[in-house]
Amino acid sequence: MIRFLLLTLIPLVVPFVAWYLWKVFSGRPRVDPKTGDQEPPNLDRAPLGKLLIGGVLLMILTLGIFLFVHDEFTRTPYKAIDLDKFEQNQKRK
Repeated sequence: MIRFLLLTLIPLVVPFVAWYLWKVFSGRPRVDPKTGDQEPPNLDRAPLGKLLIGGVLLMILTLGIFLFVHDEFTRTPYKAIDLDKFEQNQKRK
């Protein structure tokens, strides 16, 4: 379950975080004249529709790649340990 959430939520949020970091670190910073602190980017001016479309496309691409290569990295299904064999191996040691 956590894998599915990470494969969907993180790619969906990445464009928004990238846009915010781009606005913070690119160009000349805006400084508040009263406090002298750097002003954060105005989120009202963010292209929310484009960022959302980019996030959804990135999420679909991530899930597609995961489903395509998932079998390459997984092992055989889990098999419970046979208690009799385990006890025999323990007696031998």
